[in-house]
Amino acid sequence: SVIGGFYGYKAKGVYARDEDALVHDFNGNVVYEANGMPKKMRYGSSTGHIFQGGDMIYEDINHDGVINDLDIVQIGDANVGYFGLFRHNLNWKNWAMGISFYYNLDQDVINGQRYQLENVNSESNQATSVMRRWRKQGDITDMPRAERYCERNYAASSRFVEDVSYLKLKEISLTYDFGRQIVQKLRLSKLSLSCTCENIFTWTKYKGLDPEIAPNKGRLIKVGIDEQSTPTNSFKLTFGLRASF
Repeated sequence: SVIGGFYGYKAKGVYARDEDALVHDFNGNVVYEANGMPKKMRYGSSTGHIFQGGDMIYEDINHDGVINDLDIVQIGDANVGYFGLFRHNLNWKNWAMGISFYYNLDQDVINGQRYQLENVNSESNQATSVMRRWRKQGDITDMPRAERYCERNYAASSRFVEDVSYLKLKEISLTYDFGRQIVQKLRLSKLSLSCTCENIFTWTKYKGLDPEIAPNKGRLIKVGIDEQSTPTNSFKLTFGLRASF
């Protein structure tokens, strides 16, 4: 196992029809029972639930026709690949401006909000995205059926793992230093006025509230899980006045 690694099933969409949930061998050919009927995929064991239209498709790693612990593989990595900060400063007469960008690349997280709001297995409020859920035979969608306590459709899988790579305009600061005449009249050695904006804009494909997530929130078993608390990196606007005697 990899520290910070996520393990589960590889999600590959939703079965459109009952007859699509068939077992295939390593060459992609349909496997048949002794009676000549196509073998159906099952969940948990060889006598477990038979997958049908509207169920999640999980990759059958060993092609035994059963989705169970033997099909669990690494599906993500919470460790950051690359990260950094670059800043540029501009000066013109009495003005000074600084611009900072922060980037984070090649990191996966489990989107906890989606796990709670897209599991379609309870009577709790759900996200509007579940409106595209599977309803009838032949529906093509990535959202499984709505079925209470349907463990197989919200099992730990790559369905809820997302790449959290982003580029963030982290800060813009603007400072004005008052001229010598004004400073001397006020009997000061220096006087400046500043304005700073933080967390201004983020470029990302992540669907959560804020991609800037700490890899470890103090609990080893919760590494890389976005629990969707109020973002600590929200927009801030600060004004400052600095006077030196």
